[in-house]
Amino acid sequence: MKEVFNTWFKPLYHILSSKHFHSIIDILKNEYRTKDVFPKQSDLFSNFKYCDYDSLKIVIINNDPTENFSNYIELAKQGVLFLNENLTVVENESHALLWKNFTKLVIDYLLENQMSGLIYMTNIKKYRNDISIFNWHYNLNDENLELVNSNLEMQRLTKIKWI
Repeated sequence: MKEVFNTWFKPLYHILSSKHFHSIIDILKNEYRTKDVFPKQSDLFSNFKYCDYDSLKIVIINNDPTENFSNYIELAKQGVLFLNENLTVVENESHALLWKNFTKLVIDYLLENQMSGLIYMTNIKKYRNDISIFNWHYNLNDENLELVNSNLEMQRLTKIKWI
């Protein structure tokens, strides 16, 4: 597990070592054997593998995993963490309940422990309606990508090369 989460392993250790997380993994092992689960098991935690914790600039909260992994990996390498409410999906089935607590715990940890300039982007209504919990918040759309880069420049951080 440590090699999959790389620089996130230590900060998220309390989450990754929990009974809840291990039960998710056990359920998924069975699902991967018996169903067509997306993403592939080898790509499941790519969001953490390729996004260095100490270089984190932006958290994008989506509903489901993205299908374009090459773009996703390039953005993750620039400090963009894709944190989906459903880290996995099965055709005609939602894994929202499976991942609900995990995603919430990661967001809570970031809110409590990350640098003050961390930017959050989402189109999920429940997060957009509670923007008071986020320091910087943008709806996830093309028009806001330049605003996010301007914000990063104000913080003296490297802009994101959006793909």
